[in-house]
Amino acid sequence: MNPPLPQRVIFNFANRCNMACNFCYVPFDGREESEQTARRVIDRIAQWEVRNITFGGGDPLMYPYFCNLLGYTRMKLGKDTLVQVDTNGLQLHSAHIDEFAKSVDIVGLPLETTSKYVAGAMRRYPKHPAIVLGLLENLTRRNIAVKINTVVTRENLEGLISLGKALSPYRVQLWSLYQFWPIGPSDASDCADKIVEDQEFLDAVDRLRRIYPEMQMEIGLVAERSPGYFFVTQTGRSYTVASGVTDQYAELGSIFDNSVTNNWLRHSNPTMNAERAYSRERLVRAAKS
Repeated sequence: MNPPLPQRVIFNFANRCNMACNFCYVPFDGREESEQTARRVIDRIAQWEVRNITFGGGDPLMYPYFCNLLGYTRMKLGKDTLVQVDTNGLQLHSAHIDEFAKSVDIVGLPLETTSKYVAGAMRRYPKHPAIVLGLLENLTRRNIAVKINTVVTRENLEGLISLGKALSPYRVQLWSLYQFWPIGPSDASDCADKIVEDQEFLDAVDRLRRIYPEMQMEIGLVAERSPGYFFVTQTGRSYTVASGVTDQYAELGSIFDNSVTNNWLRHSNPTMNAERAYSRERLVRAAKS
């Protein structure tokens, strides 16, 4: 019997980013690559028959070829594969929205707060909440499904109820609340003041569910997320969370090497990867129906 393959893949553009968030988890490497190589990565993923793929990073829309890559991804992976794009929105234009309408199942926008002061501290971009809320209105007007991604740290914990109030008027298909994860650039030794413990995080989510019962929420505890990731970059570099820990990555080698999936199995839990894939698909399909 062949070993299990990833059912959910995160394609991170890890060259650089146009923001400098203080909770970033992406291990940037400063390596640029061509559209041809990015397409080869998609070809490789297509061989695995994945259930969903998420483009993120560093912002995918920084790459001029990204819209072409989206169309190629849909063609290669087929209509049944869930395609998600996570973008900070700073370079989101009408041409992207047109391609999203054709090729993407759901667009993830990050929003941690409605306060420009908290946004300035967390993302070093005080105007970011206003930008995201404007994009949320534009995307939902085009009937494009939107998922709001909120990283919960000590800095924005008390403002989550206000954030929910700001989101309530919009047709948000999914509100994903992620417990802050000290990994990658957000090294644990430098982030003790950001960490929200498990029970406090869950209590905050319970309050939000009571206040906003109409909102579909997805909960992301670090311990439940970390064992199932497969990350790949635009160069084909692959990595995951190191076995037995939640604050270190393990390099897996190139996605083009046959050894990459066996390396992944030494660190990750394929059952949790598959469960995450099914869960995300179920939540998105239910929210869109």
